[in-house]
Amino acid sequence: MSGADSLPAVVTVGALLLGIVFGAVGQRVNFCTMGAVSDVATFGDWRRMRMWVLAIVVAIAGVALLQTAGLIDVAKSIYTGPRVAWLSMLVGGFLFGFGMALASGCGSRTLIRIGGGNLKSLIVLVFIGISAYMTLKGVFVVWRAWALDPVAFAEDRLGFHPDPWQAQALRSKAPWLLLNCCRQSGKSTTTAITALHGAVYD
Repeated sequence: MSGADSLPAVVTVGALLLGIVFGAVGQRVNFCTMGAVSDVATFGDWRRMRMWVLAIVVAIAGVALLQTAGLIDVAKSIYTGPRVAWLSMLVGGFLFGFGMALASGCGSRTLIRIGGGNLKSLIVLVFIGISAYMTLKGVFVVWRAWALDPVAFAEDRLGFHPDPWQAQALRSKAPWLLLNCCRQSGKSTTTAITALHGAVYD
């Protein structure tokens, strides 16, 4: 079996082992996002918050090492683009925090509690999955497309159907673009849509 053929099995086994370790450690130390925040706000206890800071540092260091070794390319990640979807982050952060308060914990804590036999957490996980699917391919996909895809925003909200070169320019993540276009080709329209989409969603 070649390396490419065995990759799915390696990823699956690796994810399973990491999940087992994370679940055991999380259960042992009560690792939870909402718990860390509530401990600081209610009791002034920073122990679980320090766990989160340590987890963030380890994640950043791990990504940097993988990038240095040439095993991944972070430039292809949606998290390293030059644009910051601030509206999506604010709305998503508010909904995530509100959901954590209702569910008595974050998604990771929900998985840990399921491992301990908590039926409420099982229901929470089901609704997390349904909500994620609705956001990716369901009723919320139109709003998400407007926020993340300038071409969908132009077509659905503005009634403008860009030419292929305009669509490519609208979706470009480059901080600068040099366009060699004739007069009345739609340069100003493309620039205006980019600016409008950036003002609304970025």
